[in-house]
Amino acid sequence: MKKEILQKFMGSCLFAAVGFAASVVWAADHSNLEEDQPVSVEDAFATAYLNYEIQGLVRYEKLDTGDEDRLMFQPMLEYGVWRNTEVQVHAPFYTGDDDKHSGDLNLGALYNFNQESVMAPATALEGELALPTGEGSHGVDPTVKLILTKTVEPESFSRVHLNAAYTYNARPQEDERDHLYALTAGYSFRPGADTIVIVDVLREREREGDEAISLLEAGVRQQLDPLTVLGLGGGVGLNDEAPDYRVTLSAQRSF
Repeated sequence: MKKEILQKFMGSCLFAAVGFAASVVWAADHSNLEEDQPVSVEDAFATAYLNYEIQGLVRYEKLDTGDEDRLMFQPMLEYGVWRNTEVQVHAPFYTGDDDKHSGDLNLGALYNFNQESVMAPATALEGELALPTGEGSHGVDPTVKLILTKTVEPESFSRVHLNAAYTYNARPQEDERDHLYALTAGYSFRPGADTIVIVDVLREREREGDEAISLLEAGVRQQLDPLTVLGLGGGVGLNDEAPDYRVTLSAQRSF
């Protein structure tokens, strides 16, 4: 009962915040790569100062265990609280054969502390707390992520990206690990003024068992108008433990 109340309260806060933000208008930036919008890799840049942005995604995964599958829906609210700094709140909701941790409330912040130069990449640190408001969750799990982005071809806006994340599982249950990691290497380029294409490879240590998954992903981000960006992405598993495949549809809107 308490978890249901927390989830309803969280949803109310998200919609209230979006309604409040609607009085401020900004332009969406389709070149600013966000995690899971529509693939895993993200870049080292925060959303614009004082920009409000609502994001959402729907993802279908065919799991590696027989005929099982999973559907995820995730809303997110993002705000440029200071220059080079954003805060965010999001919660994944799962249906299908694996709904553990569905409804966990995640609070995060990203800070870009080094702009890109001729020799050095743009660098950011991101921190996140996963609160145990969801199904089967225990403890507050912190995550820290290092994000690097470097332009390799300015004319086509070609960039390489590296993400390295570590999560501490504060209250591991049976068959769960204490320490988790995710490594993502990606490449993005702009074939047209309103289009970004992204390819990445993800290596992630699973929470349960002794498994680590490897996944190859590709996606497209398309700016529909100055405020709206849609994304479509897909991924295929590179090892037996990874999902057979995944398909993601994402959307973001600036206010």
